[in-house]
Amino acid sequence: MKKYIMLSVTVLWVIFIYCNSLLNTDTSSSHSGFVLNLIQNAAGFIGVSPKLFTEHLIRKTAHFCEYALYGFLLCVTVRAWYGGFKSRIFMVLFLGLIVPVSDEFLQLFADGRVGAVQDVVLDFSGFVAAAILYAVLKRLARFHKNKRNRGVKWQF
Repeated sequence: MKKYIMLSVTVLWVIFIYCNSLLNTDTSSSHSGFVLNLIQNAAGFIGVSPKLFTEHLIRKTAHFCEYALYGFLLCVTVRAWYGGFKSRIFMVLFLGLIVPVSDEFLQLFADGRVGAVQDVVLDFSGFVAAAILYAVLKRLARFHKNKRNRGVKWQF
């Protein structure tokens, strides 16, 4: 049952990414502007210069984060279906690359939007960063579980 839930969540996340890509320039900019305003207000509140945050930075960070979450979800999904993703690493990387490539292709059909190779690189970087983080966290969890089962205490 878990594998179907994870597959559904992952597919829904990809649909969310594609829907964002199909937004026209004005709608996409208004979404980015809204987030920018929130972040600039929060930055000003804590004493950080709001000018450090630009719409460009917000948009690129959103790209990275969207795909980082996709990377994490895909790793969990592949693990649920296959018991691990180490033996399926090429499939994971292929899916991690094909979605941003198709995402940028979709943007060619949205009013005022363009597909950009640098966005594919940024998206794939977010995906890979999350996949590496997932692998490290799984390794640490296994290490901690093995130490606990053998009665070994963490030493600092």
